[in-house]
Amino acid sequence: MDFVDDGMCFACGKDNREGMQLEFTLLEDGRIRTEFCPPKKFQGFKDFLHGGIMAALLDETMIHLAFRRGEKVVTASLEVKLRNPAKIGERIIVTAKLLSDSGRRLELAAEAKSREGKVLAEGKATMVRV
Repeated sequence: MDFVDDGMCFACGKDNREGMQLEFTLLEDGRIRTEFCPPKKFQGFKDFLHGGIMAALLDETMIHLAFRRGEKVVTASLEVKLRNPAKIGERIIVTAKLLSDSGRRLELAAEAKSREGKVLAEGKATMVRV
């Protein structure tokens, strides 16, 4: 499987004007971080971020951590727990960390928080090397 970045990824593609255009920073402690301020086009219920977009945000952050480690992986399973509603137009801070690395599998976790530190969502994923 070839991983070709043509700039059109929904989550991080620089050329995808309809996407989230996420940018990631690798932190000194080995975690990765991104911020996202959701526009109205990603709304579910009025003035709240759609849960599927939150799931994509968590997944993308975890997979970018694996990519930064030089891993060629795909998400095999994803678990998302929505803790509090995320508001449209309010910045979301997402971090992800590696939990374990064994054989073909990586286990990762991510957390989305409001600027004030309120947990909005948590995610866990199993990534498989390809």
